[in-house]
This record gives sequence, C-alpha cells and structure tokens, in this order.
Amino acid sequence: MQAADLHIHSDSYCDVRTRKNYDKKINAREVHGIHPQNIARALLESNLNCAGLTDHRNKHSELPRWGEVEEAMAKLQEHYAATLALANHSAHQISPHIKKTSDIQLLRGVELRLKHDDSKKGFHVGHVFEGPLDPRDLPVRERTLGLKELLEFIRAYPGITTLNHPMLTLSPEYRGDPVRSHTGKIVCELLETGVFDALEVLNGEMLTDPKIEIEKTLAAIQVGLVMQRQLARHGKILSLTGTSDAHETDSIGLCATLYPDDMDIFTAVRTGNVSPAIFNPPRWLEQKIEPLQKWVF
Repeated sequence: MQAADLHIHSDSYCDVRTRKNYDKKINAREVHGIHPQNIARALLESNLNCAGLTDHRNKHSELPRWGEVEEAMAKLQEHYAATLALANHSAHQISPHIKKTSDIQLLRGVELRLKHDDSKKGFHVGHVFEGPLDPRDLPVRERTLGLKELLEFIRAYPGITTLNHPMLTLSPEYRGDPVRSHTGKIVCELLETGVFDALEVLNGEMLTDPKIEIEKTLAAIQVGLVMQRQLARHGKILSLTGTSDAHETDSIGLCATLYPDDMDIFTAVRTGNVSPAIFNPPRWLEQKIEPLQKWVF
C-alpha cells in the first residue's frame, strides 16, 4: 500500500502587509504553516508516497510555495547523495527513511472556506490540482465561497475535492447521533450535492490538540460511514481520508490515506480504494486515539 497526506500547510499564509516582521512572527508562532525546507526534509524522511500542499489563498497571502518545496527536496536529495558517497555508508546508516525525490509525488493544492447559510463559521475545503499549475495563475479569492462558486472553481481547476475536518464545530455538549446534530445535517447536505470526492475523517491537528475532544473525530467517522452507504445506493462514491493538516514539521504524515500500489491517488480516491490511517503516533497520544482503533489502520 501507498500513503498520501493531502493536507499540509507551508508558511505562505502570512499576511504580506506584515512580512517584514516575519522573523518575529515565527518566534511568536503566528506564521500559518511550515517553511519549505522543513517540509522537504520531513517528506524525504517520511513513510509517504504522495503529499499535497494546500495553503490558504486570499488577498492577504503570498503565492503558494509549491516550487520552493520542490527545489528544497531536490537540493536535500543531492546533499544526502553526496554525504553517502563521501562517507561510503548505506542510506540506512544515516537515516532509516531517506527517499529519492522521484519516490514522492508532490501535488499542488489550496484550502478554501465554504460558506453555508446555516453555519456561522463555514467549512474548509481542500482541493488538490490534478494537472500542473503556476501559482501566479491561481485566482486570488476571498476565503469564503458559496457552493456555486466552489463548483465553478472545481470545473476550472480539476482535481480532488475534500471536505476537511467536517465536525470541528460540533458542540462539545452534544451526545446524540452526530448525523442528527446541526453540524452533521449540514455536512450530509453538502455531501449529497456530489461536489466532494472525499470526507476527511482523520485530522492530525485535531488529534494532537488537547482542546479538541476525540468525540469530534468519532463523529466525523460515523457521519462519513453513513453518507458513504447512502451515496453508494445511488451509485456515488465517497472516500474517507486521513491527513495531517500539518502546521508543524513533526505533524507531517501523522494521519494519512492508504491506497493501492497500482493506482495513483486521484484514481484511488475517485474509485473509493482508500483507507484513513494513523502512523507512529507519539506515546502521549495513544490513550486519546484508542477509541479509533476499530475504525482506522
């Protein structure tokens, strides 16, 4: 099986009006994402075969740093190769997971905000482009789109569209069937439109944030399974995925999506041949994620 993490953030989402204070913002942890070189290093030493960079894109953000990550990966691989040749050691003796850049498919994407009339906060939508795209060709939009605008965007830029961390706004006091909750009903309504290829049911940021209850992840899985069966009765496919939503280097690949060796990620998602997975969780997280064991790999 192969593994993909299609929800990683670089540090391009830093208000360009305050870019001159970038170093101070890093120290204050106000930069939304990871430096390209750190992403590159983490990917080359990860278990991933595919990664998607999905930065927020609006009038206050810089251009996505896709190319910088690709360049950083190539330079690091050259450095690793030179080190191996000089030291005359095997790759395993230096690092157990060093990959070649050709072993990782790096996909370009964005994360948008979807407006829904019955939701105050809206929803986040991840979209990974299937074809090559120059970041300068990506339209600058406000983060909040209506469903019609989102559909127009998808038609203009084909790829995989995922409803991210769908149950994040679920009230912590809610104890009933998540499908019948206010948030759950909206999520089901959105999925019934057929706009989304996948539902993100595992999110690394949600799992590692001590303020976010594990019940929200369980609710996403339950809603996903219900909608998967319901849509299947109408001949439609909904894939359930896992991603890191990484804003810090250590989070990359914590949650991922497994797919067959003989498929690319686009085919796998569109045909439903994927499974959400958790990779090497830190020990302190094991107790929190224990309720998920029967649902995920």
